[in-house]
Amino acid sequence: MSYLDQPRIHFAGQFTTGPSTINNITANYNLDRPVLRRLWNPDGSAYFQLSGCTVQSVVDDGTGDGSTDTLVNQGVISTDNWGDGGVPAKIVDLDPQQQMVSMLYGLQLKIGDGDNSVTADFEPMWFQDYIGFSAAYQSVLIRPMWGSNITSPVLQALRERSPELLSIKFVLDLPFQEPPDSRPPSSRCLGRIVGTIGPGEMDQPINFVQGRLLRPVSSQIQGLNFGPAIVQERRLTIDLLNAIPWNSDSTPPDLGTLAVSFSSFKGPTVSLGVFDYSNNARQSRALIQDFDLSNLSDADYDSLLNAPITVGQGLQMPIFQEDASGLYVDATPYVFRMEANTQATVKIWAGRFGVAQAGIEVAIADATNRLPTSPPPPVGIPGAGGTPLSFTPASVLTDADGYATVTLEGGNPAKARGYVDGQVYALSFHPNPPLAHPDRETFLSILVHDEFNLAPTWENIQPIMEQYARLYPFMSFVPLTDPAALREGGWVPRLIQVFSYPIEDPRYMPVVRDLSLAMQSAIVTWLNNGAPG
Repeated sequence: MSYLDQPRIHFAGQFTTGPSTINNITANYNLDRPVLRRLWNPDGSAYFQLSGCTVQSVVDDGTGDGSTDTLVNQGVISTDNWGDGGVPAKIVDLDPQQQMVSMLYGLQLKIGDGDNSVTADFEPMWFQDYIGFSAAYQSVLIRPMWGSNITSPVLQALRERSPELLSIKFVLDLPFQEPPDSRPPSSRCLGRIVGTIGPGEMDQPINFVQGRLLRPVSSQIQGLNFGPAIVQERRLTIDLLNAIPWNSDSTPPDLGTLAVSFSSFKGPTVSLGVFDYSNNARQSRALIQDFDLSNLSDADYDSLLNAPITVGQGLQMPIFQEDASGLYVDATPYVFRMEANTQATVKIWAGRFGVAQAGIEVAIADATNRLPTSPPPPVGIPGAGGTPLSFTPASVLTDADGYATVTLEGGNPAKARGYVDGQVYALSFHPNPPLAHPDRETFLSILVHDEFNLAPTWENIQPIMEQYARLYPFMSFVPLTDPAALREGGWVPRLIQVFSYPIEDPRYMPVVRDLSLAMQSAIVTWLNNGAPG
């Protein structure tokens, strides 16, 4: 089950965020040189909040249209209360040289008003399918707390079908064509959000749908992206929310009439309907559309289960299309923060026309060229055993459930980037032989931290604190570089507390999650010793 299943909830509104930007430039980490570029939001505190979000529509279990459901027009809010912390969620990059997988931490959502609601924690997740100023988050809502007086039939149905886990996907985009630093300060951190919530399932990946994948195949239209789809219970459901580029004035591009079709075994094209990509469809149901297949003959339905779906102006002018083989490969997770000399595993999944496939060979390879190499320092190149990052095996075969496992071995980058801790790596995963139209533009992003085994003295802690104070001036109210001021101002116990929260907690320090656990432990030990120095 996923957000594409029924029942589901569609919501839309705005979000505000305040990412820090000084740390986007690697040269700014060098304490021997002044800060070179502060970029557009140097005082950002990495906060993330929803603003003015409401439930736009609901889809029930098929017995009605949901238009009278009491949940419609009620709020979808970020509570700023993960772990009863009372602080906003945080959005942070993996690394200054990999800013395309920014993660959300500490986000708690409440859907509905009063006791006609559910409140749950968003499992921290990176964004994916980034294109232009748009990106998608797909994850799950965990630890749901259901209201005591739920009158909404859809909420009741969700609680019945998926009481412990909900699937969620939303797309963030900035409705501007100009870069952030050329906009007024009040609008630099404001964007649009459209999303969907549906039932979740414990044994399924949280970051992708185990279904079918529509690929952009038109060479004449720029900015197209990938879209998932599922076929089940005589119903086809397609999601093109982040697949179609949206104009800054909230109008869609002119793609003509988007016909949904497939070719049956006997040859003729079978039309399934027209995909509505209007602004109303985007706002009200997140560009997710169901197609009723109950009128298909049994022969045609059986054909659809093994034939590529096309969305476009007929088969001669496809815009989105499944690979002819129906094969789709993805991974979970594909973003890693690794300590030196540790292991991590990634699970590769392969499906054909939405059904798990055994015996699919998937190749793992260096993808360093997908990471920025300028400005310096250089990013890492994974290799054989003994290098700071290695992986085994280099090629895997999926099992009966469609899965294969790859082990990542993190060594010690040994200050390969000098003043930037650790090293960042990229690994691709793709079917062997490759498909005619590649899978989503995703790859494994891995940050491996340096070893840190220095004594917890101010001499060794000072460079860490100075770098942090330099990169994140929003923390200037805390005298991080002055041990005496920390002691006299009563900051020591408070810092011990925030440095000791789990990484998922929005109160966690450092906010940007860029310190190794070894460094963090050394700082806590130094603080527990009374912050001498």
